[in-house]
Amino acid sequence: MFVVNAERCCAGGRQLHQNQHSEQAEALIVEQFIPKQENIHNYFFAKALDQVRPGGVVAFVTSRYTMDAKDSTVRRYLAQRAELLGTIRLPNDAFKKNAGAEVVSDIIFLQKRDRPLDIVPEWTQTGQTEDGFAINRYFIDHPEMVLGRQ
Repeated sequence: MFVVNAERCCAGGRQLHQNQHSEQAEALIVEQFIPKQENIHNYFFAKALDQVRPGGVVAFVTSRYTMDAKDSTVRRYLAQRAELLGTIRLPNDAFKKNAGAEVVSDIIFLQKRDRPLDIVPEWTQTGQTEDGFAINRYFIDHPEMVLGRQ
């Protein structure tokens, strides 16, 4: 088990290779995320969280869709298993020079709980900006955590 797990997930369209892993946790992660084929980032985020010991921290660079997706299933899964320490929204050109990508990205910091809790914190929900854009409630409540414009 790790104390800290910091990752940047690959883009979609990649085949997943499994390591030795808690079979029960792996089955739950696969059941929650793989059938939907929504976002491969979410699979790796959940798997990284599973591999960190309680109290450990996961830092993850992911697309904005982990936080902004209309379906809150992934965020609820994460919130039940970890405390959100904070998240930073990067401007859409943050990775333009080194990766040629123009995409809004988030860096999300979570601290793993010692056991899952049945909770639905505010940050698992989305809302709308004054301009009518659907974004995560966290960024509506913490606009200082958004760098650049969406």
